[in-house]
Amino acid sequence: MPTCPICGTEMYGVHCKRICPNCGYLEDCGDLFPDPGPDKPKEGRPSAPPADGSRDQRAP
Repeated sequence: MPTCPICGTEMYGVHCKRICPNCGYLEDCGDLFPDPGPDKPKEGRPSAPPADGSRDQRAP
């Protein structure tokens, strides 16, 4: 099992959470997968439209 990044105690898992019994530090599934950041779209999700409101001008 992983150890707590705060106090080093072994953490235990409950469903999709990891909990430190010593200091109460908590991680959930969202914490276990790093965010790709604002410059990279998340896989499987469409990127946001341009901020200036422009659109693709293809002929129908």
